[in-house]
Amino acid sequence: MVCIPLTPRPRAARRRWAAEHRDWEQHDWSQVLFTDESLFSLECDTRRVLVWRDRGTRNNPAFVRERSQYRRAGWMVWGGISIGGRTDLHIIRNGTLTGRRYADEILRPHVIPYAGVIPYIGDSFVFQDDNARPHRARLVENMLEAETIQRMELPACSPDLNPIEHVWDMLRRCIAARPRPPATVRDLEIALLQEWNSIPQSLIDNFIASMANRCAAVLAVRGDHTPY
Repeated sequence: MVCIPLTPRPRAARRRWAAEHRDWEQHDWSQVLFTDESLFSLECDTRRVLVWRDRGTRNNPAFVRERSQYRRAGWMVWGGISIGGRTDLHIIRNGTLTGRRYADEILRPHVIPYAGVIPYIGDSFVFQDDNARPHRARLVENMLEAETIQRMELPACSPDLNPIEHVWDMLRRCIAARPRPPATVRDLEIALLQEWNSIPQSLIDNFIASMANRCAAVLAVRGDHTPY
């Protein structure tokens, strides 16, 4: 398991967030669109490291590896998932994602329309994203306020509290398992779009349905890493 080191401050924030959401039921989680960006490269990497270990020792520091690794050419992508649906996968082209690009390329064409069609919730739509600088630009805040979109902020260093991380992992494994892995960035783009649309919705729903257990797991370890 590759994890980000946790200091006391993010541990405390994770405990608070888990305590605030531990009593949410599936109906509550069905209101949330979980979103994230992720980098996919031509390097075949499922980000999985296999080790032999004793039962019950998954979170032992001996089995946690920190790493920062240069990657080959590829694409940064954005996507969103909810119970019963998902957004289109957006390929972030031509450089860095800025606040203006986030508003124009992601919020306006993807998030705002999705708020009107996400199943079961109507005006109760909740939009989750993280604290990346483009996400917190003033123009982004203004756009969400104008659309009366409620935002859910996950605590920092908490990929285990965002079920879309499992979707990214599944997408990497699907790309790596293709009979002819992508050889060019254009091949990679086509493969990403195809595999994103092919992920069974039932699996996405199961990932989101685990949120109550994720909150309980964070509280059980007092904000430390969990197996999710």
